[in-house]
Amino acid sequence: MPLRLSGLTQFLFADRNLGPREADHAVSLADRLAQGVDIRLGGAMGHRPREAAAHILGPSIVDRRILLVAEPRSSIQTHLGWLDQNTRGVYAFGTPAQAVAAAAVSGDPTVLIVDIDMFVNVHVALDVLSTQRQHAPNQVTVIASERFTMHDMSCERAAIADASIRLPVSRPELALALGAAVSNNGFIRGRGRLN
Repeated sequence: MPLRLSGLTQFLFADRNLGPREADHAVSLADRLAQGVDIRLGGAMGHRPREAAAHILGPSIVDRRILLVAEPRSSIQTHLGWLDQNTRGVYAFGTPAQAVAAAAVSGDPTVLIVDIDMFVNVHVALDVLSTQRQHAPNQVTVIASERFTMHDMSCERAAIADASIRLPVSRPELALALGAAVSNNGFIRGRGRLN
């Protein structure tokens, strides 16, 4: 019977059915990775926690400010401390327009995360996001919702966002979505295609 793994172990080995011996090895490997041990050389990697988070988030994210539009009860809030520590800061706003206006004034690179569950319905969310995209096409945008059936890291919703995440989301999944959004936004702008 396959063992149930959790945390980093599950993230690394979720697609494999591991027996007891393999599971012990996987847990040991995940623990060593979490402690910053170079698994190839067996020694400490010598990095600080921010550098470890930077490895997960990537340099295109740690050098950005995170702009958040979400209600206080949103499950995305569980990641704010981690994001605040490992990026140029997290800033909360009431609407996407307020966030985009603040980003324009600061001139810093940003990623906008919008939990669309805060809107009355999906049609209002679409109107707000498409208007925001028309006014600020270069704004990297990630949308989130508990109603999404899965994450979407493609350019499929380019008219409103650069990536979509289903809530609740894990840290690695969030990191992947943020990186995909930056990449997708660059690709879309490069081709001049937003509709």
